[in-house]
Amino acid sequence: MTNRFLSEKTALVTGGGRGIGLAVSRALLEAGAAVIMVGRTESTLEDARFQLSKQYSKISYFVGDVCEEATVVDAVAYARTKFGSVDILVNNAQEITVAPLLDLLRRDFEAAWQSGPMAALAFMKECHSDLRNGGVVINMLSGAGIRWDMDTYGAYGTAKQALATITRTAACEWGPTGIRVVGVMPNAATDAWSDFEEKYPEAAREYIGRLPLRRMGSPDEIGRAVAFLAGPDAGLITGSIVKLDGGLAP
Repeated sequence: MTNRFLSEKTALVTGGGRGIGLAVSRALLEAGAAVIMVGRTESTLEDARFQLSKQYSKISYFVGDVCEEATVVDAVAYARTKFGSVDILVNNAQEITVAPLLDLLRRDFEAAWQSGPMAALAFMKECHSDLRNGGVVINMLSGAGIRWDMDTYGAYGTAKQALATITRTAACEWGPTGIRVVGVMPNAATDAWSDFEEKYPEAAREYIGRLPLRRMGSPDEIGRAVAFLAGPDAGLITGSIVKLDGGLAP
């Protein structure tokens, strides 16, 4: 496998302008793919594009809310116009509300559902014709849905578990047409983790202490793993949930 093993491929990454999404975008570019980042905040996407364009030319973005059907249709159309097709779809966008069940409102669950599994499925269906015969879908999941201490993770964990079910179902239904669908369960030191670590240092140390590797991953580690999963050397991996979490989840 060469450094440019995704040459001639185009990737669409939702939530691709920051955090793990940005790291995934960078890794895919490094592997040779053209990348379209999708997100709601143009300034965030433009900053990401500016930084990445210093090294890579095949980088662009589309501004829109993944919860809206028009964003799904128009973003995929833009990717096709810009680079020809969508060969790799990374569903990373997700709105998160963390609170006890009694404090969660209906709209909190609806936001998690619409931005996560419903948006991911909409993008998967819109890209389906492009993905046939070698395309890859990578859905970003979370250990929040299977951890033993589920306190405050009701809405987020529910959405991610639904996406895990969609991932396995699509892998089974679409495999005969040559489409691979993979779930990735990351655990990385993002800006959100840094904020948590600063506000709750004791809780952060306790969490790290429960990880078999005793450390969080870096966003770039997650990004490189996602690029590998999108590549030819991962050609037999589909329907699986790949845990990139330092051993947290069983």
